[in-house]
Amino acid sequence: MCIHQQLRSLKKGVLCSSLAILCGPLLAAEPVKIQAAEVFFDADPGQGNGEVLTLASLSNEPVIQIGVSGALNKPTAAGTHSLAMRFQDDGGQWSDPVKIGFAVYSTATASSNNVKAMEAFIDADPGQGSGTAFSGIGGDNLAEQPPVVRLAKSGLGAGTHVLSVRTQDSQNQWSAPAQISFPIYQPPATVPNRIAAMEGFIGHPPPSPGGGTAFSGVFDEVLERSTGYVSMLNLPQGSHPYGARVRDAEGEWSSVITMAFDYIDSDGDGIPDAYEDAMGMDKNDPSDANSDSDDDKFSALDEWLFDTDPHKYFDQPTGDPGCSSGPDNVVLPNSFAPGKYLCIGNLSISTNGATSIQDGAYLYLRAPAVNLNQQLQVEDGGRMRTRTSDLIP
Repeated sequence: MCIHQQLRSLKKGVLCSSLAILCGPLLAAEPVKIQAAEVFFDADPGQGNGEVLTLASLSNEPVIQIGVSGALNKPTAAGTHSLAMRFQDDGGQWSDPVKIGFAVYSTATASSNNVKAMEAFIDADPGQGSGTAFSGIGGDNLAEQPPVVRLAKSGLGAGTHVLSVRTQDSQNQWSAPAQISFPIYQPPATVPNRIAAMEGFIGHPPPSPGGGTAFSGVFDEVLERSTGYVSMLNLPQGSHPYGARVRDAEGEWSSVITMAFDYIDSDGDGIPDAYEDAMGMDKNDPSDANSDSDDDKFSALDEWLFDTDPHKYFDQPTGDPGCSSGPDNVVLPNSFAPGKYLCIGNLSISTNGATSIQDGAYLYLRAPAVNLNQQLQVEDGGRMRTRTSDLIP
């Protein structure tokens, strides 16, 4: 009869099992005994040539006590080492060594092996001692203040980078770098946007941006100063909102900046009460709109419309070259957009074909002879004033 029998051994230095097939009567397995043990460090001296370990078995316990007969010759060199043990059974067979790794450090004391230097670098390692040195470290000891290092990041591109720091001890040994990653983001390139246009309006904003009264000026900078004229002719009395906005070089309009003002003209002469009060006029007498207290041949209404002082002779409106083709005989252009226009001719003013005065435009014509073509059109909200009887100042 064949049966399976389990045999025990200490092959590989541990209790393991092997399977044997026996044919015949059942036999009892003989136990294997450990009769010797040895230990060695690092290089294997050969079976039986290690340092002998003493063995003592506790009665009735499957435990082996291992002791060392005498002092072990431990390695003293700094670095990584290994400790190995192996056993011999009563059949004279040695197991494979069981190894444990350990390290031996320098016996230098802390006071004699301090941090001597620290350095840092970003990304590529320049080599030991070639990084950017920390300040605050002197001699062989750390200074009282924390060490500081300043690294330039101006040349780093967008992406992930690695900061490394390492130290050197008083034995001139460098540590492995301690590293940390950090990102650098690339902000989008920006180009200063300049102001390209400005407009103003009274009341509700025009349905489409750009439909207000355009302000004059050369618009080519980020910051601009401009003055504009928004007609108040035929403006009903009361409180009104005034708005303004600008357009940039890319064609985008800003939001509207608004403020409120009161327009009150008690006598209906076209000059608001606030101006008449400031200039010593009678806000209840419409006839003073044609007065000329400074004798400059411009009425009080003219002075108000052109923002000049009705009491100063030399404070006179300047002729608009946009509506003049010559100092003697002026020929009007075809159209006048919202704004103020002062046309002065020494001899005559005339039209050449159709001419329109748009809503919000005020045209002041002054010449000995004003001959206007019948095709001249004044829109609702536009206004024209002609003076021919007075001498030109």
